[in-house]
Amino acid sequence: MGSGVRWLVAAWLGVLLLAAASGAGSSAISEYSGGISADSDLAGLATGPDGNLWFTELLGNRVGKITPAGVVTEYSRGISPGSYPVGIAVGPDGNLRFTESWGVGRITPAGVVKEYRAGLSSGPAQIAAGPDGNLWFTEPDRDQVGKITPAGVVTEYRTGISADSVPFGIAAGPDGNVWFTEESLDTIEKITPAGVVTAYSLGAILGVVVRGKGRITGGGIRCPARCWTRIASGATLTLRASAARGYRFAGWSGGCTGLDTCTIHPIATVKKIIATFRKRHS
Repeated sequence: MGSGVRWLVAAWLGVLLLAAASGAGSSAISEYSGGISADSDLAGLATGPDGNLWFTELLGNRVGKITPAGVVTEYSRGISPGSYPVGIAVGPDGNLRFTESWGVGRITPAGVVKEYRAGLSSGPAQIAAGPDGNLWFTEPDRDQVGKITPAGVVTEYRTGISADSVPFGIAAGPDGNVWFTEESLDTIEKITPAGVVTAYSLGAILGVVVRGKGRITGGGIRCPARCWTRIASGATLTLRASAARGYRFAGWSGGCTGLDTCTIHPIATVKKIIATFRKRHS
């Protein structure tokens, strides 16, 4: 494929894509499926310490590696049936860690596997090497983040993480902390190596729908001209309805009810407010 920058992308069809980009801006993509078992459902992908790319096979209950030349090796010995490997990352000890439905697995570059379950109260999802020499992972089913030492000692953190937030993606930041996403709250959170959590939210995007003839104003909304706004974290938004001539305001629906002003807070469940105006009868 020539010289250039190379990277791999895992696909859902049991295919690995190898792309090479040259300095001139051209690129080439090669697909590799040889050596990958059918219906394996590729999931996580990470650059290994041995110069190969390592990946997880969710439905195959395997971990695999592919060389830059496209040669695939799959490993299943030591991986429990029904473990469903997902996330994968390189640890500080030169081995890889991968998440399972009930624990964390370790695989050496030679393919030797050891599974760790003690100390975990739920199944981890994504995993990343932390700045403290440990591996950090998310636990979406229990709204937690955990860490595991190279020796397999697990610590879980829940304080400061909102209920039903569904932590998922995770990565080490340049500030010496670990950052993770919360799917249901559209929030990014930071956790220090000591377990202190700070949340950062862009707030909720709110849309307004006007039925009939009238205007909605408040918090940057001037609908029907501008019918959406972003509510900053911790802020409160108050909307007011003004009927056009010959119409009356019939009430709110969606995140508000009644005929008075509509006051809402930036919660994930409120995405749309409907204001209904009806013709007056003479």
